[in-house]
Amino acid sequence: MALAGCGVITYTEAGELPPGLAGKLAGLRERNATAHLAYLTDFTWDTVFYFPEYTRRERVESVVGDGVIEGSDVPAGGVLIFTESGNVIDTVFLHANYLRADKPRWGADVLVRPWGAGFMRLVDG
Repeated sequence: MALAGCGVITYTEAGELPPGLAGKLAGLRERNATAHLAYLTDFTWDTVFYFPEYTRRERVESVVGDGVIEGSDVPAGGVLIFTESGNVIDTVFLHANYLRADKPRWGADVLVRPWGAGFMRLVDG
């Protein structure tokens, strides 16, 4: 593991974690570390929506819009949906059910912070 400016964690060990953002989040969890979610992404976004596993599709569509997820529920692990100016930019399905949040919608200043017992929580930055 190597640390880069502003507390952003990057990974140098190939194959250690799932690829992309899901892997970076899993790494934060393993290391009990905090980071701005925007520092972990490689694309521009202004709003992120988080829905825990098994959230009904109708709920997701009522908050974000139509056609965001397939199937009737959010799959196991949960989902982060990134938007910019109201347009969906990326959808990231999490590999495990460890993320928590008090609301579904967050701005680009959101932090991912340890919450105890192996859980991470989205909080205002």
